[in-house]
Amino acid sequence: MPVSLDNHDPDIELTPGTTKSDVVAFLYQHDEYGYTPREVHEELDIPHNTAKVTLKRLYDNEFIEKTADGYYHARADRDDLYRYLGALKGLERTFAETTLRIHPNQRRRHRPTKQTSSLRRISRR
Repeated sequence: MPVSLDNHDPDIELTPGTTKSDVVAFLYQHDEYGYTPREVHEELDIPHNTAKVTLKRLYDNEFIEKTADGYYHARADRDDLYRYLGALKGLERTFAETTLRIHPNQRRRHRPTKQTSSLRRISRR
């Protein structure tokens, strides 16, 4: 699949619609807060153990930070991840506009893909 060279960052190994991407997007969208694994589990409706493992891996790979008392949060120095979040929001707007252009009778038959579903879930937060 071709990529736009204007915003392509080969160092970001995130795929929209994955748990890893959802957690990063959630933390960077709410960068003024820190979250425990339990809170991430509840906010994103993912298994608690999945939240714990994903947060630890993201922390180990320097995608996010962690306070001494266990709250995970966005890193202020990761402009690339803020751009990634902006790209996700752009995708969400694109899919929303596409859905609006579908004839009303066809809209009921539209089934969201996993990718668009997770983007909607993040944006509601």
